[in-house]
Amino acid sequence: MSPCPHALLVHPDLGVRPPGVPVPPALAAWPGPLTEVFNRWLRQRDDATHAAEKSLVLQVMRAVSDAAVREEAARQAALAVQCHGWDHWVWAVPAGTVAGLLGMRVMTVPQQHLLVRQLRAIAAALAPEATRASVMGGHAAVAALLQALRQAEADAPDAPLQAAWLHHRSCGDRKPWADAMTREAHRLAWLWQSHEAGSALLGHGLWQLAVSGEAPDRDGLRAIARDGGAVRLTRRFAQRDLAVGGVAVAAGAPVTVLLAGSEWIFGAGAHACPGESMALTTAASALRWVQASAYKPLPTRHRAMTLANMTVLLFDDEPAGAEGDVTAAVTVEAGTEADVKRRSWNESPPSSGVLA
Repeated sequence: MSPCPHALLVHPDLGVRPPGVPVPPALAAWPGPLTEVFNRWLRQRDDATHAAEKSLVLQVMRAVSDAAVREEAARQAALAVQCHGWDHWVWAVPAGTVAGLLGMRVMTVPQQHLLVRQLRAIAAALAPEATRASVMGGHAAVAALLQALRQAEADAPDAPLQAAWLHHRSCGDRKPWADAMTREAHRLAWLWQSHEAGSALLGHGLWQLAVSGEAPDRDGLRAIARDGGAVRLTRRFAQRDLAVGGVAVAAGAPVTVLLAGSEWIFGAGAHACPGESMALTTAASALRWVQASAYKPLPTRHRAMTLANMTVLLFDDEPAGAEGDVTAAVTVEAGTEADVKRRSWNESPPSSGVLA
């Protein structure tokens, strides 16, 4: 009998990183901005300050209203649907929604494309087979996104997620982050964690809409996730020699935690996903917009992009990576983000979501 997922997720001797290996070997070999933020992401830590920082993140996310998330998700859905096919829509809407809530003001399809390319560059740098060129591309993407987030703080401090972040970080005398980079890493983590997991959930939701004619609501999307349509599994690492379900596990060895089919599809304990509600609202709102708008025909077939812990459904004939070399795109275009003239969050939008 397999161990209960919840018991593994809260086990005190199972951590999110192998002992003594705080970052992947490629990031240690070729350090840079991605190394710095990875080392600070809550998803990758089990240290003494984790609880205080996680508490702040949860307070911030709970302060953002569902109405604000629905509005931004619908705006990003209306923007992304203008692109040919559906793959761009699946990739762009989750990350674009978080970016918009942070005030980054992703206002055109090319800006959505750029954001997705930057996030794909980070994914390539974190892959087990990452090359030096991939890691350098990830560093460039992180540097560009950190600059864009700082610019958004200056230009759109009233954007819902940005405003909640600025309010909560200024409350009280005690700051839970260790340094300025830790603070910056948290904002980038919101954007990064919306990427693959958010797209997996949205793609499966889009396929259900295409098959049934009805956009799944939040409960329907949670059921899709439970059936394997989001993050199916995660890993923990033994921090010492121990036994799991009667099986000996050596220190440093990985333990797979099956989430699909369980009640803990969004995790549990210290690393429960803080973005669960935002991810569900984003996907439900985007799918509801698609159903109501009938802007273009729904997909009639799909293909699976299988990742280590989830499957992203894609729908176009062309491979999803056919947007050009990600490293070149990030290097050449990253500087344009700060040049975009951002409008105020209070202007009306056009009518029309990885565990931590």
